[in-house]
Amino acid sequence: MDFTWIVLETVTTPQQQIYWEYDEEGNPIPGTETFFDYIMVYTLVEYDFPTYDTKVTVEINHFNPQTEEDIETGIYNMGITEEKKLANLEE
Repeated sequence: MDFTWIVLETVTTPQQQIYWEYDEEGNPIPGTETFFDYIMVYTLVEYDFPTYDTKVTVEINHFNPQTEEDIETGIYNMGITEEKKLANLEE
């Protein structure tokens, strides 16, 4: 894989999802809610693919990353995906 990247922007937002138990008619049962807190990290990344003489900008959504390495891995994996797309266009 022959590419580099620059992170143009990173936004981290705390999120919360609520789950309920439901009755047999499909209605939420009051008092049964469970809260799930998580973090979303949005990164805007510019990839440079010298082999294809092109740059690609992609927004990546990271669901509840635990470490900076998780974010780096997501950015790298998206770069591989984008490079495969470019390779398929050349075929």
